[in-house]
Amino acid sequence: MSVIAKEIPSIEEIYTFNYVEGALEWDEITALGETQKVQMKSVLIQRMASIEPTDLVSIIYTSGTTGFPKGVQLSHQNFLSNIEGVYDLFPLSSADRVLSFLPLCHAYERIVNYLY
Repeated sequence: MSVIAKEIPSIEEIYTFNYVEGALEWDEITALGETQKVQMKSVLIQRMASIEPTDLVSIIYTSGTTGFPKGVQLSHQNFLSNIEGVYDLFPLSSADRVLSFLPLCHAYERIVNYLY
C-alpha cells in the first residue's frame, strides 16, 4: 500500500488490475466473490431491497475546462428516467452487438451502457 494510503484510516486495501509487486490484485477479489456467492446471496438480496430510487448511485465529475471542476450527484431514479425516456428508440435484443467508444465517465455513455 502506498505511503499516503497508509495515512488514511478509511482505506483498508488497494487492489490493482495489473501486477504490481507487493500489491493485491483484482483477481483476488473476484476469486473471493466466487467462493462466497452462495453464502452471501441473502445479504445481496437484503441490500438490493434496501435501495431507494432517490439513493445516490453515481457522481459524474467535470474536467473543469469551462470553469471550476464539479460533480453531479445522480440517483437510481435519474438513470432509470433517462433509460425509460429512450428505451423505445433503441429496440435491442440479445442478438444485437454494439461497439461503444465513449468513456464510461461520460453521462450519455452510462445511460447507453445500462440500456444495452
